[in-house]
Amino acid sequence: MTHRQNAPTRRPTSAGIILRSLSVAAIIVALTFGAEACGRSAAAESAPATPVVMTLVSEDIATVERRDLATGPIISGTLPARRDATVRAEVGGAVTAVYADRGTEVASGAPLLRIEGRALRDAQVAATSDARTDADALALAKRRLTRSESLLAGGAIAAESVEDARQAAESAEARLAASNARLSAANDALARTVVRAPFAGIVSARPVNTGDIIESGNVLFEVLDPTTMYLESAIPSVQIGMVRVGTPVTFSVTGYVGRTFTGVVERVNPAADATTRQVPVFIAIRNVERTLVAGLFAEGRVAPTTGPALLVPGAAIEETDGSPSVVRLAGGRIERRPVETGRQDADGALVEIRSGLALGDTVVLGVSRSLPSGTVARVAGAKSGIPAVTPIAR
Repeated sequence: MTHRQNAPTRRPTSAGIILRSLSVAAIIVALTFGAEACGRSAAAESAPATPVVMTLVSEDIATVERRDLATGPIISGTLPARRDATVRAEVGGAVTAVYADRGTEVASGAPLLRIEGRALRDAQVAATSDARTDADALALAKRRLTRSESLLAGGAIAAESVEDARQAAESAEARLAASNARLSAANDALARTVVRAPFAGIVSARPVNTGDIIESGNVLFEVLDPTTMYLESAIPSVQIGMVRVGTPVTFSVTGYVGRTFTGVVERVNPAADATTRQVPVFIAIRNVERTLVAGLFAEGRVAPTTGPALLVPGAAIEETDGSPSVVRLAGGRIERRPVETGRQDADGALVEIRSGLALGDTVVLGVSRSLPSGTVARVAGAKSGIPAVTPIAR
């Protein structure tokens, strides 16, 4: 018989018991932590998401404001005098006297300057003498013709003698006509040694002085009439329907702060400029009080009309299939609003809103208009109003 010896039974050591206890504890802790983590994840998924808030700067918005809106094509240009003249010398010589300076008011025909005319006076004396001599010769030739015709009637002379007398009288008459023409030219040239104002006005330039030697054609004076001026400007062809002869114009002039002036459209050019497609217009301006100074820059409007209106920048308006709309910031959210527009200024910088917005509403400008409706937004900094506009005319 074979006897088996049973293996001794091993008792667990205290170290083994501790390790197994720690493993069980670790598993329990892990399970507990995992359960808590799963609970937190489920709670996070069930909680509502925090909305993203877009921040707009003041340049991104504008406030709807009520202001006067001026309409009508804008005109600009310099103010020349309607009547001005460049006075030139018509004879040469030395300047012996100057009677007017810049800023001098002169009457029509008033002397402005005198040119030495000794040679012209000598020519006048000679022409006068020649004319007197030729007049005496003509009178003698006429008497001889009369006597010859009487003798021919009595049969005392031949007809050829009468014909000779007649030719002599005709030649004397021709010489007298030539002498009178020379005398007239000499008188006219001598008269031109005194330079006179072409019309009543003011001397604006005088480039010569006493003692200067001048030639025929040299500029002596610039004279202008300050009572009437005109403004030549051009307007876009799309606005030509707003301009007619007689249409009023209101404008301001550089240097006259806070003042406005008026004129009327006198002429409208019948053709637009081939390059710019703008139409020249000519505005007549009365300056009876001589307030305005020629050569200054003027800017205004043709047929200006003003009136209160709700205004937004033209950049806030969007056109979709011909329907205007704006993007408004209301209650902290972006929304698109259809609007009805009305008048606008000449360059479209300001547009009237007739319906769809209220005074004080905030509209969005620039790329921020592309934000979808419902987007939460706030404004960093103060709100921006529309650009300041001072009506040119009332």
